[in-house]
Amino acid sequence: MMFDQQSFFIFLGCRKRCGKDTVANMLFDHYRQKDELCSVKKVSCVQYVRNIVNDLLPELKDTDNKDKGTVNGRSYRETMVGLVDSLLKVDELCLSKNLIKECRNYVDRESSHCRDKYVFIVPDLRRSTEVEFFKSSLNNYIFVNVDRKSVITEGSYAEGSLDDYAWNYIIDNNKDLNHLEKEVNLLINIIDEQTVLI
Repeated sequence: MMFDQQSFFIFLGCRKRCGKDTVANMLFDHYRQKDELCSVKKVSCVQYVRNIVNDLLPELKDTDNKDKGTVNGRSYRETMVGLVDSLLKVDELCLSKNLIKECRNYVDRESSHCRDKYVFIVPDLRRSTEVEFFKSSLNNYIFVNVDRKSVITEGSYAEGSLDDYAWNYIIDNNKDLNHLEKEVNLLINIIDEQTVLI
C-alpha cells in the first residue's frame, strides 16, 4: 500500500538522442532538492539487462565507447540489444515487471529512513505494451514525450513505436537549452498542480 500511495512515476518516451536523459537529469535535480522527505530515483527498463551483460562482458562495462570495443566478437551494445530482444520474445513485459519490482524493493529499503514520498523517473519508455502495463499496475504517473524534430534514428527495441501515442505532456526540445529548461519547469508545475503527492 505504501508503494502505491506514496510513489509517483514520470515516464519519458522518445527516440534516441532526443534529449530524454537531459530532461531526466533536470527532473532528478529538481525533486532531489524539493523536499528532504522526498526520495527521487532514476530507474531504467533495461537496467537489469545491463547488469547481466556487465557480468558477461566485464572488460567492456567501463569503456568510454561501448560500440567499438568487443569481446569475442561481440560489442557491449550488440550483446545488450540481443539479450533484450531475446527476453522480450519470451515475455514482452519482463522489463516492465522487473522495473516495478526494483522500485518496490527501493521503497521498502528507503522507508526505514523516514521517507514519505518517492519519485521515480523512467527515461527509456519505448513500447506501447509497456505503457498499458504501467497504466494498469500503477496509481500515480505521467507519460511525457520529448519531441525533437531533427532526430531520425532506427534500431531495435521498438524504436519509434510510440511516435503517435497520445502523451499526457509533450516537451518541445527543438530550440536551445534555455528553452528546454523552461519546458521542463512547465512540466514540473503541471505535475505539482495535479498531484498532492509531491
